[in-house]
Amino acid sequence: MLIALLSLALSQSHGAARDAFEVWSADPGPTSEAAEPLEAARELVRGLTPGALVDEGALDTAAAARAVLDAEVARLREGLSAPRCTYSRYGPNAGAPIRLAETARVRALVGLRLGEEVTPLVLDVLAMGRRLARCARGPLLAYAAGKVIEGDTLNFALWASSHSLWSQADRAKLAAAFGGADALRPEDLQRPLDAELEWSLAHIPPAMKDEHVYSRAATERRLRASFARLRSAAAAKDPDLAAQRKALEELLSEQEIALLQGAEALRGDPMAWMQAILKRGPPPGDDLFGRFFARQISLTLVDTVGDLRKKLLDDRARAKALSAAGASKPQPWARPADPSAAPSASAGPFTGRCERVKEGVYRLDAAAASALREQGEKVAVNSARLIPVFEGGKVIGFKISAFGADSFPASCGFREQDVIVRVNETVLRAPQAMMEAFAGVRRAGKADFSVLRGGASISFSVVGRD
Repeated sequence: MLIALLSLALSQSHGAARDAFEVWSADPGPTSEAAEPLEAARELVRGLTPGALVDEGALDTAAAARAVLDAEVARLREGLSAPRCTYSRYGPNAGAPIRLAETARVRALVGLRLGEEVTPLVLDVLAMGRRLARCARGPLLAYAAGKVIEGDTLNFALWASSHSLWSQADRAKLAAAFGGADALRPEDLQRPLDAELEWSLAHIPPAMKDEHVYSRAATERRLRASFARLRSAAAAKDPDLAAQRKALEELLSEQEIALLQGAEALRGDPMAWMQAILKRGPPPGDDLFGRFFARQISLTLVDTVGDLRKKLLDDRARAKALSAAGASKPQPWARPADPSAAPSASAGPFTGRCERVKEGVYRLDAAAASALREQGEKVAVNSARLIPVFEGGKVIGFKISAFGADSFPASCGFREQDVIVRVNETVLRAPQAMMEAFAGVRRAGKADFSVLRGGASISFSVVGRD
């Protein structure tokens, strides 16, 4: 953390302060040894919904790179303190702010498990999303990215609330922030729509001599009228976007749409594309291409505005759940002190085992079957450590370790350092896939495992009791 703070101080002591978007989109990337675990952890926080279980192995691995997490949090806060935020469509990495916010939520998740005060960090991530959405010259893409951050941070807050990890005071702060006047709202869409109009007018094709084929001036008028209707709809209580979409679709007839099909490879060069279409014959109506450009641009934006309005209104309703009364003190993170120890619903150590039926087939004994019925996947998760394994930057399975020779996993056919790649029909290519696999095992009443062991592929099954 000290290194991160020193780096921040040094960056602010040389020249003018950087723009917030410049800071957030720089995406310097963590060290190579930390990159893969952090990507797994980011995928973990993307899947957090109320009541969901956390993959402790992925979180353990991310926590080991806490210095990198703290450095990224410092970068997030540097952007918050920047005097301005100006979006650039040609920035080094427009998607980097979303990954930065995910990394900060990973740090908050680690902090919750350690019993740290993380509410200020969650509020900073929320503020980042809102500032990004309101960056100067930010188009709908920037607004949508900010809305993703706001919505995912709300998911995080609701997830922690579902596990009673907030105190009553924390919940009150979060409820005020998510439901307050600074929340993103449909009226905010007017500014990014202005940026979209400016961009569209600058990038439609130049005028042609034959205005019967394409009139740039008429195209501009159509676009301005369409954007004006969209701006009004964005702020309206109950806009009729379906009617606007229908009117836009009717700008072209079916005959004209059929004529415009083809030559897609030339779409990147509008002038060449228009010439290729004209070789097929004269257009059936005036300003065919102008109506086409106005229709395509406007239809995309109508759909985007509709989707964003729905997300904004849905999240406003979901945020009210944080206003419910919480505990006076947050509950501790439910986790055994020893990752290899398996708790049971009753007092005393977990004694369940598997019995070998035949080669490659193991059956749960009565104690194991009873514990699994009562505690579900908690028995399996707490019986060993599961850590994601990467190859080529992608998860290929989970390594199982930290269990003894006389343990529950060993009796069921596992060996230390086995890499589980498939459970029944679930291929383990994401941190959350393990939880999906457990749900599938519950439904099927058995588990067919595929593991990598010493370079070889091994398969075996664990079945329940009749």
